[in-house]
Amino acid sequence: MLVFFKTHLKKLQNIFLSWDTLRYIIVGAFVTILGTIVLTLLIYIIPYGLAYTIVFFGSVALNIILQSKFVFKRSIKGKLSLIIIGLIIQYLIGYIGLYILLELMQLSKALAPTINLFISTPINYLIVRAIYYADIKTLKLRNNDRNSK
Repeated sequence: MLVFFKTHLKKLQNIFLSWDTLRYIIVGAFVTILGTIVLTLLIYIIPYGLAYTIVFFGSVALNIILQSKFVFKRSIKGKLSLIIIGLIIQYLIGYIGLYILLELMQLSKALAPTINLFISTPINYLIVRAIYYADIKTLKLRNNDRNSK
């Protein structure tokens, strides 16, 4: 059991202490700061759900460009369905987080987006990293094997 734990801990350490992670943090910090500022301003003008949706998809577009070019240095070609699934998961995590913070916990509109960011960022990183490093050929082969049974 201890060997199992040490092996998986080492894998997690390699994931979170890599150059990919550092580049992800830099790009993510830029997009996040920009998105949080815009969201915080929009929340006072339009309903938070609409504000979050606008900022989310704008941030996603910028993130996809920057992550494929500078962070993971991998093409998103052939991974559109995985990206869409990942985006839906990320969107739901963020939207539900804002709902909980604003509606249920009654936090201020200025504070909620920042807290939501700290909760959702590690989850989003793992999702995005898994997508960029997914081996599409292997996934297709596995699906074909399942379908042929």
